[in-house]
Amino acid sequence: MRSTASETRAPRGRSSARALVVLCAALSLTVFGLGSAAAQSTLTIGVDAETSSMDPRQSGTVANQNIMTLLHVPLLVWDEELNIVPMLAESIENPDDRTYHITLREGLTFHDGTEITSEDVAYTYDGLRDPDGGYLGLSFYRDIESIETPDRYTVVLTLAEPSSPFIYYLNHGIVPKHYVEEVGDEAFSSEPLGSGPFQFVEWVTGERVVLEAYDDWFEGRPEIDRLVFRPITDTTVRTIELETGGVDLVDRIDPLDVERLDLDPAVDVTRSPSARYENLGISTRLGPLEDVLVRRAIAHMIPKSDIVEFILDGVGQVGNSPIVAESWAHDPDVGFPYDPERGAELLAEAGYADGFETELIIRPDPINRQVAELIQQELGRHGNIDVAVSEIESASFFERLAEGTVPMWIAGWGALADPDRGVYRQFHSRNHPPAGPNRQFYENERADELMDLARTTTDFDERRAYYLELQEIVVDDASYVILYYPEVISAASPDLEGFAYDPFHHFLGLKDASLNR
Repeated sequence: MRSTASETRAPRGRSSARALVVLCAALSLTVFGLGSAAAQSTLTIGVDAETSSMDPRQSGTVANQNIMTLLHVPLLVWDEELNIVPMLAESIENPDDRTYHITLREGLTFHDGTEITSEDVAYTYDGLRDPDGGYLGLSFYRDIESIETPDRYTVVLTLAEPSSPFIYYLNHGIVPKHYVEEVGDEAFSSEPLGSGPFQFVEWVTGERVVLEAYDDWFEGRPEIDRLVFRPITDTTVRTIELETGGVDLVDRIDPLDVERLDLDPAVDVTRSPSARYENLGISTRLGPLEDVLVRRAIAHMIPKSDIVEFILDGVGQVGNSPIVAESWAHDPDVGFPYDPERGAELLAEAGYADGFETELIIRPDPINRQVAELIQQELGRHGNIDVAVSEIESASFFERLAEGTVPMWIAGWGALADPDRGVYRQFHSRNHPPAGPNRQFYENERADELMDLARTTTDFDERRAYYLELQEIVVDDASYVILYYPEVISAASPDLEGFAYDPFHHFLGLKDASLNR
């Protein structure tokens, strides 16, 4: 059970004296908003959504991942050029194209002092590949055929077939077997025991998550003593909180605020490209949307350039494919040009010249709201399609998508280090809910075949050819309309020094940051 405003919890495994220290610090934080009266450095971060779990096996949202990258250490991460950087792993070798021989660093510990061993790695990945486990990573790990632990620091993963992108999926936080087995999954998700540069202190639902620096972090104790994550769903309010000193760092700034914030000496604005796309998801199973002609008509009626120019204020670029523009497999020539007349022709051809009623759901966000309103307006004006827009908080939003009852929605995907990550979970028929996040229930036999071939060949040119053909198919079938490729915009107090996002635009870089105050 999560902490509430009247209940704060320290992680299990600490002494009663330690728990008392944490409680006192939490009370001081509540009263003063800046941590204890001692000279501790506290960084307060305004995030756009409440976390729903701190179990890395349930890390589906950005809100979850931002915190969990600081709590749980994976086998590897990537640098800005997407080069592999070992973390828990000292080395990873491939004696053949189906086998990963992983050697762990010795002496690394979870936050209760227990050493991290091969048993913890095996326990984590056994759970992830279990079709009955209910974890979000099943589509990444179901092809693990066996996991062996020949000794305390060695893990051997054997795949059922070769997988070119599999190395990119070894960035999953490792969970402590002893602790999870002791407390259970539910308790672990709200009172986690991790191994990262910061450790869990408390979670007050709707108010804050508090982490503190881990003294024995193997790369050296972080300079910032305490992190406080405050969920502030309204972008305008988050920005005001930064400008007035209520928070020190905010993620996901409204693009329309960038120019003003750039002129504020009390704010540092950072813009960077993202390996991410934002899309309109369209069900292939509900009413008129089952007809591919209707989905193509909708795609033709969306003025993507207007979204980028007027809603994003030019901060981003028009999207066309689920394999992003920075990828070596991207095809710039696929997509639907804005052609509402052609869209109307397709609707008439499908038998819907008089339009129909449908629903579009979004999560609370001013950008999503404006994009949804533009789509609503354009589909009504050019296709007589009556679109009801519903705004739903994140947890319920994803629950509804998993049920398969939503006609249309706006969402996005990130962390696309390999083209597989942009398409396989989203479009392969193996990944219909609950097995995976193909929430539009898209199915195309040739697309499945191409994704499987691209995964199992190690030849670069062959992979690229498969992905080029795949993009033509999935874009033309229009279960996703790729709207735009956003930039990542964040803003911080100038007191925050040495911080940079990791390649997936999470907060792991806070382990190397400091506060100059």
